[in-house]
Amino acid sequence: MFSANDIINLKEVVYHQGSWNQHTNIAIEGSNRTDQDESTIKTYAKMLSQVLSVHSHGECHVAQRETGKSYSIFQLVEKSCIAGNFSSEKSSANIEIFSSKNLDMDEVLRITREFFHCDGLEVTTFSKVS
Repeated sequence: MFSANDIINLKEVVYHQGSWNQHTNIAIEGSNRTDQDESTIKTYAKMLSQVLSVHSHGECHVAQRETGKSYSIFQLVEKSCIAGNFSSEKSSANIEIFSSKNLDMDEVLRITREFFHCDGLEVTTFSKVS
């Protein structure tokens, strides 16, 4: 089982050494979803994984953070990665997707809005410079 610090370290390794071309950060404030627990977070990661790839996915690692009711996740999908932090207390989440191919952003954002029951998302996308 991973700790929240392990997940942060894994995300840093992917960021610095991964084979990703596109890094997308989705910040969510004011989520109306109140049941952000390990099971629902894994469901969201699975939904995003299906957008990234039709192939089977590895295990979604979830760790409860030390403070409050918040979680961190790490999910590998082929040469891509989903990482995130979720807080039920603050009704917020931050999701990072490191992708080796172009994302269907319309689908990613549709899933995210529906899952978190919110309209306001702050989305930033970076491309890796070769």
